[in-house]
Amino acid sequence: MKTISVKREGSRWYVVLSCDNVPARPLPATGAMAGIDMGVASFLTTSDGDHVVNQRYLAASADRVADAQRDLARRRQVSPSPV
Repeated sequence: MKTISVKREGSRWYVVLSCDNVPARPLPATGAMAGIDMGVASFLTTSDGDHVVNQRYLAASADRVADAQRDLARRRQVSPSPV
């Protein structure tokens, strides 16, 4: 073991391990290639011709975000009591 670190992202915890002298086993060459084109009309298109649509998560939740920001702006700021 080289290093160990514990990381928290949101409500999830991760352990990151870093090792030295780990033997690598390369995968056999297949000769296959893949291409990905990120575009405007569709989120991405693969070299096989598959199209992945853009879900537009921000646009879908913009009304909820605007409502939450208005609610937050209306709240009165309370300062902590002196100790």
